[in-house]
Order: sequence, then C-alpha cells, then structure tokens
Amino acid sequence: RGAKTKEVPEKVARQVFKQMSDFAGYGFNKAHSACYALSAYQTAYLKANFPAEYMAAQLSSVMDNKDKSTALIQECRRMGIEVLPPDINESVEGFAVDKGRVRFGLAAIKHLGGNAISAILSVREAGGAFQGFDDFCRRVPPGSINRTGMEVLAKSGALCSLGMTRAGVLEALAAGLAPGKASLVPAGQESLFGEEALSPAPGMTTSLPGADVPEFPRLELLTMEKELLGLYLSDHPLNSVKDALERFTTVMVEGLSECDAGEVILGGIITAMRRHTDRSGRAMAFATLEDFTGAVEMTIFADAFERCRQALEVEAIVFVRGRVESGARNAEGGGEAPPRVVANDIVLISDVKGRERIKRRNNNNSAASRPRRNRNGNRREPMAAAPPASSGQKTGTVHIRLSASAEKNPPESLRASLDQIKQVIGGYHGSAPVLLHLDSGAGQRILRLGPSFNVQPDDMLIHRLETLLGKEKVWLEGS
Repeated sequence: RGAKTKEVPEKVARQVFKQMSDFAGYGFNKAHSACYALSAYQTAYLKANFPAEYMAAQLSSVMDNKDKSTALIQECRRMGIEVLPPDINESVEGFAVDKGRVRFGLAAIKHLGGNAISAILSVREAGGAFQGFDDFCRRVPPGSINRTGMEVLAKSGALCSLGMTRAGVLEALAAGLAPGKASLVPAGQESLFGEEALSPAPGMTTSLPGADVPEFPRLELLTMEKELLGLYLSDHPLNSVKDALERFTTVMVEGLSECDAGEVILGGIITAMRRHTDRSGRAMAFATLEDFTGAVEMTIFADAFERCRQALEVEAIVFVRGRVESGARNAEGGGEAPPRVVANDIVLISDVKGRERIKRRNNNNSAASRPRRNRNGNRREPMAAAPPASSGQKTGTVHIRLSASAEKNPPESLRASLDQIKQVIGGYHGSAPVLLHLDSGAGQRILRLGPSFNVQPDDMLIHRLETLLGKEKVWLEGS
C-alpha cells in the first residue's frame, strides 16, 4: 500500500521486501553486533594469553561431543599444548591445566558415571593420592564403582600411575579385586586372625593378582583409548606410516569439504565396517576411514568390494581412491551434512603394487591438484598440477643437481632439500637409477642413490622435481 502511494512498481516493491525478509533471517542491530565483537575480542585475548586454561575450558564445555572434542585436541597439538591422559591421582572432573599442559578429565571417559567420579575425588581429597591399586581398592567405598566403571578406568589408562599395566588391572579385577576388597583373603579369615593377616611379614612382600602381567600390544591399547576417550591420545596408529601418507595422498579428511566432485586419494585406518547386500544380492559395505584430521564415511559398492575384499578389515591401514560426494543434502537439520566418499579402489598401505595401481589411475585427475592439509588440519600449499597426460612413462636415468656450497646452500637447507627429494621419489619406485650432482663451487661430485631409491621416471615425477628444484636442476638421460 505504501509502495503504491509512492508510485513504486509492485514488482520492485516485492523484490525489496524479499531482500529485507532474507536479511531479517540473520541480521543484527548495532548493539547486538557490538556485543559479539566484544565477546570475540575477549575470547581471542584468553586464547592468546592463557592458551592452556582457555583450551581446558573449551574442552570441558564439549565433553559430550566427540567431533568437537577431537577438533579441539587437534588445535591443542597445533598450538604446542600437550594433552595428558586421564590419571586417577591427577585428573579432576573436567579438563584442567597441569603445568602448562591440559589434563583429561574423568568425566570425559565414556561409561564412567558421576557417582563413581564423586567417590574417587572425595576419597582422594580426604586421604591424598592413591599409593597403588590395592590402596585404591581399600579406600574407595564398596559399591561406589561397579565392574564396568573399574574396567573403563583401567582401559582408558587412568590407573596406570598405580604401578600396574592395564592388562594386569583387568586380570586383578577378574580375580575378584574391587573397591572395598583390597585382598583375596577369604571373608572369615579376616575376623578370625585380625588385620595382621592382611599385612606382609617382615621382609616379605605381597603380590597382587596381575602385578606381573605384561602390557597389551600397542595397537590394542590405542583401540581402547579410541573407544573410551573418543580419540587416539598417547599415540596414533598412523604415526608409523605418516611419511607414506604425506607423499601419496592428495587430500586429508578435513579438506574433503573443499573438494569439488572428483577423485581423491585418502589414507588412514578403517575404524568401523558394516557389510550389506545390495538389491542384486551382491556383497557391499559401508566403512569409516580415519586419518590425523578426522573421519569420513565410505560406501564400497559390489564391484569395488569384490576387488578390495582383502583390505576391508577393521584396523587395516589403507589407501583409498574414491569420489567425493557433497554433503549438501541434509533432511533433518537443514545444515550441510559432512561429505562422503564412494570408494573405487582400496589397498593395504603395505601393498606396493596396489599403491602403484591407485596412483596411475589418479595421476590425471583434477583432484590431485587440490589443497592438502597436514595432520594438524592446517592448509599446506597446493600440490603442483599434474602435467599433460600424453607423455606417459619413460626410461633412463634421473639426474638431479644441487648446490653443496656452504655459502649458497647451508647444510640445514641442503638436508631439507634432500628430505623433500626423498619424499617425492619415494612414491615412484621402479628400476631407473637416480644420480645426485653436488656442486661445491670447487668442483662437482656425482653420487648414485641406492637401489631402494630407484624410480619409475614418468612425467609426474619429473614435473614434481622440477617444481621443487627448478627445471634446470632436473633432467632425464637415455629416455
């Protein structure tokens, strides 16, 4: 009506109203914006000046959210803040600061109830730190922690400071030790002979069940941590293969949301697997792949499942070539769902031939030039774009020239260059030798790398070396 009075065309009036309506869905007045600005400044100040305290508070606020907790712990590592495991003698209910480090809170351990936590903290406050597992069982009231609670304390590593391995504590629990029962002396014997029956004679020591039991294998310990803390904390199963992941993958999980439709190569550990039968009665699977930056759901259709069956096991460390599917469709919350990957090929990281197969099929794919992220989630420089696909593989000897002059190329710089060269050629293993020409200024020394560094000199390898060192520093002889 007002628009008509002002002789504004109806079409223009409706367009302006729609713009105002859209803005009102997420618009702020100045006072509201000022409050947000102040809050942002205060938060940034705390993070910059009290980083450990800030991150501990943040973690305590999202203990029930695995994804947010994992992201915040990754941020702690990026900031150089050590995250310590839960400890029965050091942890409080939430995350806390321990000499500039962040200590895991007892409430962040899955399946450990609030009553159990209250009992532990009350006893510890009244009588000081627990001196051993038997002391813990003697002092904590009977019934305050059930069998499940004791097991999760053991498996999470919270009892490691009591002088027994996780495997040993579980064996002691299986033998009957529990809060309120610090020995295996029959019930009638205690009242018959008095408390002295529970004490060792002079010069003698008592041995708890499980006291000498060796620890579980490393991977089993990490699996327990992942199950009860929501992430790998003390170590990561991928640490032993991180160099291969760095040089072979084209993207990490956290970077998938930035990838356009196309193929990528991922690397990680399979943490969950669910087999299924499609409409044709053929086997397929859904799996979860996890790397240093997060986890992604994968779909493995029947053809790929049949081809990759050997690699499809929980805890298998694999490379995956697959297509990224946008997570734009989210029927429930209206927000964007995380991306998924449709796997076309999956190989064990130890399968050299399988790795070469995946790499050859991916060499000419545009996803190979997308930005990557390092294991802390930070963006790294985009990988060099793949060269034209027409040239194919070559034969001959690869020559690389480097300056070994202390003036032009200090030792630490030369060492860094050699490490980068090693990473690049490590993904192109073959039969062609590599010669290093080291120019010291006073002369040149030619070194032949060992057979383990022989390469398959295709265009991708030459292109990546030229991008790293310069075109005049790399050439192929006898092609």
